[in-house]
Amino acid sequence: MFSLLFFLLSFQQLFAVSTISSNIATEGTLSVTGTSTLSGLVTVGASGIKFSDDTTQTTAATGFTGTLDGNLTVSGNSTLGDAATDTITFNGVVNSGLTFIKEVARTIQIADSTSANTAGPALTLKGAAGSGAAAGGALNITAGAGGTTSGTGGAVSITSGAGAGGNSAGGNISITSGLGSGTSASGNITIQSANETSANSGSVTIISGTTTDAGTTGNVTVQSSNAAETSGDLTLKTGDSSNGRSGAITLGSGIGVGLDSGDILIETGLTAVWGDTGDIRLRVGGGTGGVGSVRDSGDIELSIGPTDSSDFEGGQITLAAGEGNGTGNGGPITITGGGGGETNTAGGGVTISGGVDGGTGTGGTVTIRGGAGDTNGDVTIGATNTNQVNLGASGIDTRALGPLVFGRQTLTMSTAGAADETLTPTTTYVEVTGQDDATDGIDISTTGAAEGQLLIITNISATNVLIKADAANVLVSGGVDRTLTQNDTIVLIFTGNDWLELSFVGDNA
Repeated sequence: MFSLLFFLLSFQQLFAVSTISSNIATEGTLSVTGTSTLSGLVTVGASGIKFSDDTTQTTAATGFTGTLDGNLTVSGNSTLGDAATDTITFNGVVNSGLTFIKEVARTIQIADSTSANTAGPALTLKGAAGSGAAAGGALNITAGAGGTTSGTGGAVSITSGAGAGGNSAGGNISITSGLGSGTSASGNITIQSANETSANSGSVTIISGTTTDAGTTGNVTVQSSNAAETSGDLTLKTGDSSNGRSGAITLGSGIGVGLDSGDILIETGLTAVWGDTGDIRLRVGGGTGGVGSVRDSGDIELSIGPTDSSDFEGGQITLAAGEGNGTGNGGPITITGGGGGETNTAGGGVTISGGVDGGTGTGGTVTIRGGAGDTNGDVTIGATNTNQVNLGASGIDTRALGPLVFGRQTLTMSTAGAADETLTPTTTYVEVTGQDDATDGIDISTTGAAEGQLLIITNISATNVLIKADAANVLVSGGVDRTLTQNDTIVLIFTGNDWLELSFVGDNA
């Protein structure tokens, strides 16, 4: 017994410093301590450790520190490390997928840096490069599907790291497609909610973060990149609808509190070296031509909201065509009403109106004039000489820019007996009704008259009316009173100081 015990102690001491390369068979407990090397095929399974010659240890060794030079196959449940401080190193290639246990959240991460002023190392997930003409491996990030009854699918969140301490910024997020080779394009980027068959598809929102105490919220830029030839288009469009209203587009700046609200600028880019600048078009869509598919076409409205503060003016709208250069003409402005449809329908009108007064003020002026030049531009109203041009409306006098005044004015003489009355012309044409035969006289005032202004006076009554030649600033042919019988007409022009008779048409009864 003593000899056997001595032999086992000697064998144990020898094993602690030796390399085992031959078969080992033992029916008892095999304990390996110290630094040891096990060569050849070693299999660790449910029944224990099995070596290449089928030698098996049925009870797993404990306290093992050593190196396995051969292949190691582990079957059944296995644990690598038993504490968070354990370090597990893989120097080879993982030849399988990685699946975590169900119903327990797991994290893949690099441990935080603890050394002073040491940056956290990056974590990279990368698909494999292809070989030859084969494509590179895709990188897919897919959340789990919802439960089969009413579970919601898992969300995908990509969040950059937060800045901590001082004035450090948060990390950027960059999504960049891969470069193309040769003449092939770089990859597309698509951000899209999933397609649906009988439910609403999800919204897509691009928004910069809010601020609370101070600071400006981040800009949002949607832009195609610069190009050596033609830059890419930018399309902002809602989807078509097959059985409902298509989506609206809202382009609006935010509300300013304490300061101005933001501007909206829509402009085409500049051009150089014989290129035309781009057009800006505002156009309401028409119908598709199908029977019963179209009602009224939509409107285009340019309007400015009112100011609600006293002593502040309303905003201005300016339509200005471009200036020509060299021998080029200036651009025209065309405002055209829409054409009528079927028979007996009217074309659309054009109304240009000054604003109404705000109580005791003056209504806005409407000015139409040709451009100034070596030869001043004309103002044409009516396309042909057969067009009817109506200037003014009931109770409204319309004055053209210049000395001509159009419209109709009436003067009924007093019935209180023979008297001279003063006519202050506010129109070009005046109809006079006499009351006292051969005794009613008219003095013509120069108040408000403009040089070159015409005045046409017709007596529409059976009672005679006199145009007083002896009145101040009225110059009648012959220097005597001009008698207007029924339908007689006199035409005068204002010279800047006097009303001068141009013509007289009598005996029109």
